[in-house]
Amino acid sequence: MTSLGQGAPLTADWLPWIGDGRTGGLRPAVGKLDAIADRRAGEFRVNAIHRDVPFTKAMTAGIDDQIGDLARWVGLPVTRQPTAPRP
Repeated sequence: MTSLGQGAPLTADWLPWIGDGRTGGLRPAVGKLDAIADRRAGEFRVNAIHRDVPFTKAMTAGIDDQIGDLARWVGLPVTRQPTAPRP
């Protein structure tokens, strides 16, 4: 669901992460991000991280970087719900 109205939150429900492309050029999703860019609250809030495959340390670092990149793109700092630990 996406809402782009003035001041309305931008939601990214079940946003898949793209894998590293090591499967013959295909880029399978490795997990899903439940997050919201809440401009009224002034935060990019990570509600949950759902892993479709076990994350390696390198994947964890890359995914954390991607979350930060997405938050910077929408111009908000990242906050995490207590139930949404780092990937």
